[in-house]
Order: sequence, then structure tokens, then C-alpha cells
Amino acid sequence: MAASINSVDLVSIFGNELGKEATCRVYKDERFAFSVFDLYSSKRKRSDLDARGFHGFVGHDAPLMLDSGGYQILRARIKGACARVDYSIEALAGIYRAARLGPRDLAMTLDIPPIWSTPHDEALRLIHENDAGLHVLRALLPAGDRRKVLPVLHGWSRKAFAASMDTCRGEPLVAIGAFFGLLGNGQLCKQLVAKWAFMMDLIHHDLDFKEKRFHALGASGANPFHLCVYSGIEQTDSSAWRQQAAYFKLSFVGLPVASISGKCKSYLAPWRQAHDDALKACECTCCAGLNLSERKALYLLGNEPGSTHVEKEAGEQARGIHNIHHMILERRIAERMAGTPGYYKYLEQRFARSRNLRPFLKASNAARFQPDLTRFIKNTERDR
Repeated sequence: MAASINSVDLVSIFGNELGKEATCRVYKDERFAFSVFDLYSSKRKRSDLDARGFHGFVGHDAPLMLDSGGYQILRARIKGACARVDYSIEALAGIYRAARLGPRDLAMTLDIPPIWSTPHDEALRLIHENDAGLHVLRALLPAGDRRKVLPVLHGWSRKAFAASMDTCRGEPLVAIGAFFGLLGNGQLCKQLVAKWAFMMDLIHHDLDFKEKRFHALGASGANPFHLCVYSGIEQTDSSAWRQQAAYFKLSFVGLPVASISGKCKSYLAPWRQAHDDALKACECTCCAGLNLSERKALYLLGNEPGSTHVEKEAGEQARGIHNIHHMILERRIAERMAGTPGYYKYLEQRFARSRNLRPFLKASNAARFQPDLTRFIKNTERDR
């Protein structure tokens, strides 16, 4: 394939949706998360969902994690942009019924999370209202789907988080509210670390929670994934690989994410010789048979002014497949190292330059007792 890539040929090879074509089969076992937020308001998308179910709607046959869109709904309410849209539990139940959840699919309840500045009494009220809403939502779903909808643990104080745990004592699998998506806010970082520390202490030392499975939300990307595995918490990659692909970002095992176009520099390391070396050594489906200059041309498709829609789509598709490949490699590292004494040392070195992630790792190491990660990894394998 020459450096002047034929975009139409790329689309014909890789398809317009990940997971559909034979060349993408290696990625089909990954559980991906999708938000249903747009389905509350888009009649066209909802009609498509009604006709095909969610697996047909997104073209992915492996297990899915459906996000109820609660965070986006909260933002819409704050902005006053939700007057004409039904964001009720009943509306979500209709979406989940139309989704036709598979036996290994999971979905989130619709809750309003207390934020770090929410007064204690108000946080407790929200926690109990969210619990009541979960029971209403489950009652509106077919019996076989009710336990697929997960409660979410919330709380920014030890007392509030413990109260949230009390509402989930009969649940085998519990979701944990977002953390890492807020790390860009330096003012919140200390509160996030403190919350992580008492959360680790509570869930790993409460006997009722010893056999529970925990699933972290908002933990996209390789480094948060490793932190979750080390801490005995499951994770579904929800957006990192797609967001990176959309902004010309490429991920490589053990290297900071960088933008090959050089245009998206916020919170990113610059593209260096190490990235060239890693790209040259890459063995993903898209890189196979191409030299370094051809690989760069492929991943830069859609970058030039006047690029066609087909070129932009093909470039994003290729970058997405590349990023998923490296996400799977990261998972294999975690499966190999989980439960071994070397995992902490590996992550300590990996996070050496991350002022945000280092405190989380230290908090996990201090609070946890090395839970049965063999069992945890088997659970992860079972649901893939």
C-alpha cells in the first residue's frame, strides 16, 4: 500500500463500524461502553434501536456496558436544556427494553450523584433516592434483565459512602462512580485521592463486600485500567480509544498518548522518536505490511484541509483499531502481573511522572490487602 492511501479501499476493508468485518474479529471480545443519552431525544436513533436492539445498533456482538446518561442529563438540567426531553426512569426503561440486553450485558441505573460540595444531609437524600429509583427501574424491565442494571456507589465522605454501601449489600456486582475523568481539575485532586483511600479501606475490609465484584465508571485509558486491576476493581473502557482516534491520538504500551498530527496538544506529551519507534514496531491489523512512512500516512488520513468525509472516517477507523490493539496488549500485561509482587513496582515506575496517579496507587497499596486477584481475573475473563 503506497503512502498515498486509497481511503475508499480502507473503508471497504475495515467497515464503518468496529466489530463487523472479519479483519476486526480480534477485537470483538472486548466489552465496550456506550451512553444512551442521545436515545432519549433522537427519534431516528430510537427507531433504529427498536428495530435492531443495541448490539445491531452499534455493530458489536460482544458484551456491552450501557451508560444511562445520568451525568449528561445532570449537565443538561443545569444548563436548562432538557425542558422538551423526557429523561425519566420510565423513558430509560423503554430504552433498555428496546436494547434487548444480552446475557452478559450490563447497564447503569439512572441516578443523580452527589458532588464533592454537596452537604452531607443532601448527599444522603440523593443516595436513598437513587436506591429507590433503581428498584423502580428494575420493576419496569423483564425479570431476566433486572439484575443486569447495576447500582452505583457514591459519596464524598466516609459516612456518605458507607451509607451508599448499605443500599447495595445484597448486590453481587456494584458500580463505583467516576474518578479519573475529574483529574484535570487540580482543585479536586486531593478530594479524589481522599475518597479513593477511604473507599479502598471500606470495600476491602467490610466482610459483606469481600466477595462482591466492583466495576469502575469513568476509568478509560491504560493507566486508570491498570490502577483498577491492581486495586481489585473491574473496568470497561468507555471512550478513550474512540476519543483518541477522533483527535489523531495514538496509544502505545508504556508511552504517553501523543497526537500524530501535532494539532491536539492539551494534556498530551509531544510526539517523540520513541513514538516513531513504537509505531514502526506495531503489529496491529492496520500496520501490517506498511513501512513507517505509510503507517503515518494512514493515521494522518483526514488531517489535511479539504479532506473528504470518507478520508476522515477511514483515518479515524484505522486509529481506533490501532488503539484497541494496544488496549488489549495492556490487558494482557495486567492479566500476567496481577497478584504478583512485581505489579506494584511496575506501576510505581510507570506512574513516576504522573503527579495525579501516584497518590492513587499509594492509597491502594496502603489500604488493600491484596484481594484474590486470581478470582478477579477469572471473573474478568468470564465476562469478556
